[in-house]
Order: sequence, then structure tokens, then C-alpha cells
Amino acid sequence: MGVIHKLKKEVIDFIVVKKKENVALSCRQLAFLTMEKYQTRISKSSINTVLKQAQLSSSVGRRRGLNFQEKIKKFQIPGEKKKELFENISKLETEHKDNFPLISIAETPLLGQSVDKISKEAPLDIQPLNGCSTSRAEEMIKATEGSNSQKNVPACDSRINLLMGNAVQKFYFDFFPQEEKGSVFEGAGMIFLKAAEWEISTKSFLGTLLRKYADNSLSADFDALCETILFRELCGVSKKQDGDILSPQAMDEFNCLSQKTEYGLNGADFTKDIEFSQQLVMEYVTERRQAFLEISKFKLNLEDKTALIIDGQMKSVWKDNIDRDKYCPIEKAMTGLSKELITNNSACVFTFQYRGEESLQEIRQLIDCFEEVEGKRIASVEVYDDNNNSIASFSMIPAKKRHFIIGLDLSQKKLGEWAKLIGLKENTEVDLGIASQGLEMGSQDSQALTQEREKCFSFVEKKMFIVGEDARKGISVKILSLWQDQTKEPVLAILTNLEKGKAKDVLRAYFEKFPWEQPFEKSVQDVTPINRGVAGSIGLEDSNVFDPWHEEEEFNNIRNFKDIFQSFSGELHKYCLKHYFYKEKKEAFSYFQEKYYDLKGSLQTDSTHLYVTLKTPPNWPYLHDLFEAAKRINERHIFDWNGRKLLIYVVLQ
Repeated sequence: MGVIHKLKKEVIDFIVVKKKENVALSCRQLAFLTMEKYQTRISKSSINTVLKQAQLSSSVGRRRGLNFQEKIKKFQIPGEKKKELFENISKLETEHKDNFPLISIAETPLLGQSVDKISKEAPLDIQPLNGCSTSRAEEMIKATEGSNSQKNVPACDSRINLLMGNAVQKFYFDFFPQEEKGSVFEGAGMIFLKAAEWEISTKSFLGTLLRKYADNSLSADFDALCETILFRELCGVSKKQDGDILSPQAMDEFNCLSQKTEYGLNGADFTKDIEFSQQLVMEYVTERRQAFLEISKFKLNLEDKTALIIDGQMKSVWKDNIDRDKYCPIEKAMTGLSKELITNNSACVFTFQYRGEESLQEIRQLIDCFEEVEGKRIASVEVYDDNNNSIASFSMIPAKKRHFIIGLDLSQKKLGEWAKLIGLKENTEVDLGIASQGLEMGSQDSQALTQEREKCFSFVEKKMFIVGEDARKGISVKILSLWQDQTKEPVLAILTNLEKGKAKDVLRAYFEKFPWEQPFEKSVQDVTPINRGVAGSIGLEDSNVFDPWHEEEEFNNIRNFKDIFQSFSGELHKYCLKHYFYKEKKEAFSYFQEKYYDLKGSLQTDSTHLYVTLKTPPNWPYLHDLFEAAKRINERHIFDWNGRKLLIYVVLQ
């Protein structure tokens, strides 16, 4: 940079002369003139060095114009106007009564809090897997920050301050709209097939494939048209008619159709610009097998040669034998691995059930791993498919502290027992297992209390630390104890190392991934759902297992575009059987269409959620199965192609 010892004297003299002739010439312009004159490329820094030695270099930045002094004249208010303004101000008077002070200072801090603990917490930035910036749950939170327990507990009860250290707050978690809107239409049960398609890909599988073989440029809504044709084939509808099985509104929302389209378009017209070939069929069979490939687990190999196993949906830590309903399609699984674990742009959200000492070891191991404890850092990550084969490995893992949110199930172990076994400590001796005694309800109307319990949790926030086995510094964490019924024990505890995040943001992130509310209306709450059992236990053929003979046979049977659409719809149905309806004994599509897919329902949407309400006839014999399928959909954290989370609700007509 700035090397000039190789420049000839005539070149240096030329630069100096040109600068003296025109002071406004920049280094760039001088370099250009020199190259034109001597065919020598000279850098701007070298030009500047020459000018410095000749004492012709000016300061860096924009040069002042000739009329600069005229422009910087200070603006002044005319004297007459200034006098008028000050006269108007002097006429203003303030009302003040001596017996009312201007500032009122509270004599006591908030109940259960000390002054030094009252601080303004920074908001927690937790993004969804799709990158949305807002959350439907945030719109539903109606509670006020720091509401104390004066309405629930007598103010004189000192046990709140002794046992809690913080005020009792409320968290409203009503994820479904209170008021049902939208017209009722037939075929709303097709949402199960659409959910399967949203799970396997972040964009239209058929639209992306067929675009590659189009002769001409296709319309912007080509992908949505592919989905419309696909679902018309499923419903047995070939053109738009009055009383259509799926209404145009439902088609638009289910298929993310951004504008009105000619719904009468049939398959022949739709594919006229696309070349059908054997290469297209071969690519369809290969890409379809890849799209439906599922990830069973991620194996985190740590520095000390131990390992952590996390399921494909990144919901919990396992020792072995991961439930099949925790498997995840490869595209969705790899996106979650990148955003939550490797880069940790979003906090990892897990849930734990007590399974003995091994579950406690897994929690401690996970916390040490995320806190970058020496020997517990991630050395590599292995990816396993649904046949337990390692298909990929990542060794370039960033060394950084990772944020986690862990839900602790308190049905088998009390919070105090969890805390003692994990190693949670705090400055004062507090038995968290009996903390609920300080939350006894005062005299309230029983009906109002019941309604309140249905809508919200009461929670208490505590800052603690985890002491390690060695003398190292403890890990700072925050624990949230949650009650549905404040007269009983806590039902859930959430442990997180997001110390500066708001407690309600942490709760919102947890309930977004693990919805607490069941997909039933109040009138059917007394229905006991069937036990989940073991996924895939009915002996269905695993469609993800590569079978070259099966694929060769299918390749020979696909002879036109309609065969491609029928083949893909069959794979979606298999996926529904495998993950949503695995308790069913029958597999025929016609059986499921009559039983589930043709159900009536309504649709509501907002910027972050898509709500589908399925309506069942009175005394419908398949209510339990439908409830289980809807529950699994809500728990699988499915987003449509517009980034809206899908939630299904079941009601009786």
C-alpha cells in the first residue's frame, strides 16, 4: 500500500504537475490520467503518498464548496418574534396545592420483593423455526407484569416472601380463538393430508419438481395451482362447481394461494407447458423418497467421549429406543438442528419426564454441554435415519454458550426433589417442594375461580444456580414454578439459563412447542382419550425404507401427470397413517376419507397461526381417534408455507 519507489521520476512529476494545475483532482482521477499517459496501473494509495511527499495532499472527506461560509450562517429568530414568544410563556401558570406533594414515594416495596431485586428485564428474542417475528401467543397474554397475590392470598401471609422471594404472577395461554369465525365447509378433515405435506417440505414438492420441466415461464401461483389440482384429485373433484367439496376460501388458505385463480382449470390444461418424460418420473421417485426420509435422532458426541441423544424433533434427551412419533422429516429436522442447536439463534426447548437416575444425569449433561463446561463441549453431531443408520456428521460446531428451556414434569417428582437431585441451590434455605403451601386461595367465588383455572397458570420465578462436582463457578439459571390449581402442588417447572429474558417470554416459547391445552371444546372435556401406545405398532409398511424393486415397479406404472399426483397423494396418506392415525387398523384411503377427511369444519387465520376447527356429529364413535390425531398435529409444531403455525380444534355440532 502506498509503494512509490518503483515509480519513474517522470511519472511522479506528472502527478505533481496535474495536481498543481487542478487542486480538485482526486487520487482516483489522477490514477486514471496516469494510466492513460504511461499505461501504468497505480493504486490510489500510491498517488496519495506522492502527493504527501509533495505536500499537496488534502484532508480525507468531501471538499467544501465555494459558498460554504454562506451556507453555515446560523439561523436566528427575529427579535420581534422572540419577544412575542417569551411574553406568551410568562403568562402560563401551574396549579399546585401545598397539601398535595408532587411526588409520592411508596413506603414499602412490592409484596414478596425487595427493592434491590426490582429491575427492568430485557425482552427475550425467541424466533420460530420458520423465522416469524411475532407470536399468536403474545397476542393472547392479558396478564399484567408483576401482579402480586393480594387477590389470592391474604396480605399478612408472610410465607409468600419466605418461600417465593418473588411475586405470584399469571400467564394466560388460550391458543385457540374465543369466538369461532368463518363459514363451515365440507372436507376440512383434509387438513391432515395438508399437514403431512407441510411437514416434509417448506415449499410445494410438486410445484418445485414440475417447474424444472416447463417449456415457458410459469405464473407466480403455479405452486398453489399444483396443490389445488392435487387436493381436487383427492376429493374426486375435477372442476369448480356450485357446492364444491372444498370452498375457494379453504383452498386459498390450505394451499397458500395468494390471489384468486381460475378454479375450473383441469389437469390437461394445467400441464400443457410441461414436458412429460422418463427423466421426470425418475426424478420424482428419487426426490419423493428423499422428502419422506425421516431423522430418528441426533447424537451429540462430547469432548469426554460421552454422548447425548436428542430425538429428531429436538424435544427431549433419550438413552435409547426413541418413540417413532418423535421422528421428523429430514428437511424439517436439519432446519431445527441448524437454528436451535448449532447456531442457537433460537433457544432449544426440551421437556423431561422422570425416568430414574438416568434422566437426572441426562439433564446435568445437557446443561453442562450448553454451558460450555470443559470436557462437555460438543465435538461432533451425527445424524441418524429411521433405520438407525448414520447418514451425516458435522464436526465444525461453534464453541459458544447455548440457551435452553427445559420443562420438568412434576407428576412423579416434586419440584424440591428435582432441585435437590439436579443440584439447584440458592442463598436462602428454601424447600421448593412445599412452596405451594404459600399459595392458598382466599375466599373467592367458586365459579369465577374455576373459570380462571381454565384460562391461566399462576407462576413464581426464582433465580438460582447449579453447583458442579468440582470447585468451579456455579451455573446461573432461572426456575419457574407453575400451578393450574393454586391449592395443589405445582404441575410444571421450567428451568432456563436465559436469565435476562422475561419470564412470560420463556413460558410463551415453551407452550408454543408443547401446547398444554387439549384440542377439545369444554363440552367434551370429560371424554377420556385412548392411550397413545407405541407408534407404528400395527405393522404398517415403512414407506421410507429403500426398496429398488418397489421403485422400479412404480417407475413403470407412472405414465402421465395424473399418476404422479395419485402417487404423491398416496404417500401423504401413508404419512398420516404412520404419524397421526397409527392406532387405526384399516389403511384404505376411501375408509379414511369417509371417516375423517370429509369432516366439516371452519378456518380462521391471522399473521402467525392457522386454526382449523373440525366438527363431529353427536355421539360420533370415532371421537377418541380424532382427538388423538389432532393432539399429535398440535404437538408436532407444524407451520404452513407462509410461516403460520397449524392448530386443530375439535368440537361437537
